[in-house]
Amino acid sequence: VAHVDLDCFYVSVEARLDPTLRGVPCAVCQYNPFEKGGVTSKSVGDDRRSLCQQGGASANGSLIAVSYEARAAGVKRNMRGAEARKICPDLQMIQVPTAFGK
Repeated sequence: VAHVDLDCFYVSVEARLDPTLRGVPCAVCQYNPFEKGGVTSKSVGDDRRSLCQQGGASANGSLIAVSYEARAAGVKRNMRGAEARKICPDLQMIQVPTAFGK
């Protein structure tokens, strides 16, 4: 029997791309297509962190992956971004890459 923690997988990928995310509470968020103009296409090389900061289009998207540091602070997968920030104000959120508005 093998157990693979894929819940943290996307966070690990983002931390590999951006080493400043290592050791800090962070989460990967799914965009919210119904808020602030919908989805903007962003690829891996683009700044996807700013989209999830306060007031960004994905600031209240659903969290799809959460780091162990964020879990220790009480953040859980499937929370909305605003709810997670109330629990962990230092939470760094990164939007998943998107293409063609999806």
